[in-house]
Amino acid sequence: MAKIVPDFSEVIIHCLHEKEFTNAIPKNINYKSIIFNFFQLFRLCGQSGLKTLLQEEHFHIVNSNTIKEKIAKLTRNKYIVDEKIVQMPLGKESRLYEYLEKIKYINIYLFKILLFDPNHLVYPKNKMPNPQNLTCLFSEEDCFELIKLQNKKLK
Repeated sequence: MAKIVPDFSEVIIHCLHEKEFTNAIPKNINYKSIIFNFFQLFRLCGQSGLKTLLQEEHFHIVNSNTIKEKIAKLTRNKYIVDEKIVQMPLGKESRLYEYLEKIKYINIYLFKILLFDPNHLVYPKNKMPNPQNLTCLFSEEDCFELIKLQNKKLK
């Protein structure tokens, strides 16, 4: 059975706000359950083979080129499109996106985690939440303050 090891070396850990996407979470969401689901999933990764994991609900290899291109744009890595990108559920809405890398000559897969997505990749048009109602898991600042700071730097 192949071992699965998470690799966080490529994960985006800054607050990310793009058109129709943010990795920030609404302030009213229980982020403790997201973190709990995260640890549960990696416990399952250590005990299961890849085939077993792919049978889990909402855990699958991403086949949509549109989603792959969106992830490539968010990660600013156009070569990601050619990788086997995997979606891992963290509860009802939240997802992790990563690509699978097989280590040669041994039976280990690296899950190279790329992106935390609290709302399953894309908000519908004009439904993006107000930054004042968001909190970022990756910064002590509120998202609204971070966006104001980013806008000042751009000017």
